[in-house]
This record gives sequence, C-alpha cells and structure tokens, in this order.
Amino acid sequence: MIPHRRKRNNKIKKIVGFFISLVIIIGVGVFGYIAMANHRLNNILDKGYHKVDNNYKSEKHKDTESFLIMGLDNTQERNLGTTRTDAMMIITINKKTKTTTFCSIPRDSFVQIDSKSYKGMQRIEAAYTYGGPSASVNTVEKTFNIPIDHYCVFNFNSFIKLIDAIGGIDIDVEKSFMGTDESGIESIKFNSGKQHLDGAKALSYARERHVDTDIMRGFRQQKVISAVEEKLKSMTSFTNLYSIIDSLDDNIQTDITPKDIKELISNALTFSNYSKQQLTFDWRTFSNQGRSM
Repeated sequence: MIPHRRKRNNKIKKIVGFFISLVIIIGVGVFGYIAMANHRLNNILDKGYHKVDNNYKSEKHKDTESFLIMGLDNTQERNLGTTRTDAMMIITINKKTKTTTFCSIPRDSFVQIDSKSYKGMQRIEAAYTYGGPSASVNTVEKTFNIPIDHYCVFNFNSFIKLIDAIGGIDIDVEKSFMGTDESGIESIKFNSGKQHLDGAKALSYARERHVDTDIMRGFRQQKVISAVEEKLKSMTSFTNLYSIIDSLDDNIQTDITPKDIKELISNALTFSNYSKQQLTFDWRTFSNQGRSM
C-alpha cells in the first residue's frame, strides 16, 4: 500500500506544481501586459500634455475634484486648437458626499469670453477658438464659479475609436430619429428602445440636437459616458486595454499627468460606486441670434 500511496502523492504534487506554475506564468504575463500598457499610456499623455494658464483664483476644496471635458469636431479639416468645442461637460467627484456630478454646458450659452486675444460676449463654444483650453477653462470658471482642477480635450476620432475598442455600448434610445453621419448626412437610423451602438452610431446619438433641444443633447451625452463607464468595468475592456489606450493617441490634449492618472485608476472602483447626479442648464432666455443667455 505504501508504494501506491507514494505514487498518488507524487501525482498530486505534480498537479499542484502544474497549477502553481500556471498561476505564476499568468501572473507574470498579466503584470507585463499592464506594465507595457502603462508605458504606452504615459507616452500618449506626455505627448498630449498641455498646461493651462489658469487666471481664476478660486478656493480649492480638498474633498472635491472637477474636470472640464471638451469634445472637438475634427471633421471638415478641423484640428485641435483651431475649432470650437462641440461638447462641454464638467465632471465633479465629491469624496465627502460620495457623489459624482455630470453637468453639461450647452454650447450656445452666451457668456463673457475670457482669453488673451478676445474679451467680450460670445457663445461659450468659441472660447476654445480664441485661446484654446486656457480660455475655455477660465471662461467656465468665471461664468459658473466652479474651480476646474483638470481639463481634457478629445476629438471625435478618439471617441469613435474608444467606443469600438470596448466593443460598443448599450443605450436605451428615447424615441426614433434619423441621425447624421460624419459628413452631416441623415443616414443613421435610431429606433426607440434598447440597442447596441458602435463608435459612429454612438457619436451620432451624442451629437444629435435637432430631434429635440440642446438641453436633451447634454443628457444624451451623459448617458453615453455612463454606458462607457459600465463597459470599462468589464473583463472584456481589460483584454482590449491596448486598443483603448491607442484610441487616445494624437487625439487628446490634457493637463492630467501620468501620476494623476494612476491615482484616478487606483480609485476608479471606489468612484464607480458613488451615486450619480446628472445636471444641465435650463436656459429660458435667448438673444436675437438664438444664443442661450
């Protein structure tokens, strides 16, 4: 019986040894995968890093952190730094109340532009044209009295690539409508109800404003961001990490450093469990040129 027991013990040891080796190999592979992805992300952030000249001296709150997110239309030969912001949103993370607030700013909001090259009343989307991200950040801070800690500008090419990299998103469309493609032609059909959107369709959905109002457009953009957040929490997104990071290459400008990113990523799971608050501005007065006041 003893030899038989030894053989069985040896077999068990071999099986255990195999699984331990497998775990080590997988662990090393995952570590290497993450390390290489982190290196790639750092290179992209370094390339797109641009510090803003923040002239607004507002009180910073240690429990909150606000980000100004801006989307640029890169069609019709438009490039970063030479166009208007097609989408603007303030995302505020409040660690004390455990709340994340999404506040959309209608692009036609008629405000006092704060830039070195222009001082006067204009649509808020024009701030970027007159002074890039610095003008946009200063204008938003002075208009809404909200301290902006960081900003991030992306063009629509990166938006499409990101959505495709995570395998698309699921959106509950409020009502049926025809959306426009990148050429401005109404060729994308949306049916009411839940449906899966790829990058191009998600962009069309987020940009649509003729089916209702610019206010509802802001809410649609917030729905898209929430859907992206949910998808990023899945294992599928982890396996597509390189594609997700590559979607940002040459398509992003920000003052967020690799160190800031690491801190945000380390707290991502905590932040994702915060309660969500979605806001937009309900403008009721308009100028004679259709601008929101």
